[in-house]
Amino acid sequence: RTEALGGVPRSVLIDALRAEGMEVGAPSGPRLSTLPLYARPENPLFPGTPKKRAAPRAGSHAEHVERHALSLPTFTNWPEDMKLIDQYAEAFRKVDRHCDALVRYAVESRR
Repeated sequence: RTEALGGVPRSVLIDALRAEGMEVGAPSGPRLSTLPLYARPENPLFPGTPKKRAAPRAGSHAEHVERHALSLPTFTNWPEDMKLIDQYAEAFRKVDRHCDALVRYAVESRR
């Protein structure tokens, strides 16, 4: 959450973590409720069959996650990945320690 990092926007957080050598980004997939399969009133899989529409709602938890989540690697080689996981944890701690500077950078880069 941006508030949890004192106002550091996700894009700046991603840049800072990447500068630390971390593989991180914003999730690439949209909310399911925005996809035609769910958002359209007609059923694309079974034409003529009614379905309940699941239209995206503004202010939903799903929308919040879509706007604020980070995408990190999936660590599947346990316990060998422990060293890499520790590096990610340290990168996040470093970003947290420099939160004020990142906020200033975000403000200045918008000018």
